[in-house]
Amino acid sequence: MKVAFSRFCDLRRVQSAWSAANDFCLGINTDDRGYSLTHARLDNESEHNDSNPYQGADYRNIRRVVRVLTPDRDDLVYDLGCGKGRVVCVFARLPVRGVVGIDLDPALCDVARINAGCLRGRRSPVEIRCEDATLADLSDGTIYFMYNPFGANTMRTVLEKIKGSLSTNPRRVRIVYYNPVFEEIFVVHEWLHRVSEFRTLTRHRVTFWSN
Repeated sequence: MKVAFSRFCDLRRVQSAWSAANDFCLGINTDDRGYSLTHARLDNESEHNDSNPYQGADYRNIRRVVRVLTPDRDDLVYDLGCGKGRVVCVFARLPVRGVVGIDLDPALCDVARINAGCLRGRRSPVEIRCEDATLADLSDGTIYFMYNPFGANTMRTVLEKIKGSLSTNPRRVRIVYYNPVFEEIFVVHEWLHRVSEFRTLTRHRVTFWSN
């Protein structure tokens, strides 16, 4: 037990150092250690009261996601539950149509905006919206990234919103679900098909879906 805990602590230190080094190179700060903003209060303000606390996806895995997707200039990328904007900033260094981060927490949104403004090598416009994903306009996106940002009810609503938008704006959409806790909701949507997946070093699955 003690050995396993020690190895876990060592891994956390390595991951923190790796994230800090990447943040430094990009000129941003997306550290999620000690995060203690008003998540419980904000969760009560969401439509389904099922939002999850901020987690920063590992840079190595974000770049692996980019390699799988190979976004181009026609892609508009959404990060639902963007937190401090780590994923937003990585995608904004690519020549895409734009990147939109959505989060319920105003404090996190403020940090994400600062990070987007400080980002070195930005090649695409960035917009950070402080709102509930169930109420957000998602009708123009082509790529949606989600790191287990909310529960089953919000996930159902978000997928229905994206599906509904296809009737008025037909397009190819791709959804990245990092740590797919509620993957069964995707499976029952016949308009979506799982096209790829990989596992992280911490054994989290990352699944890719397309219409």
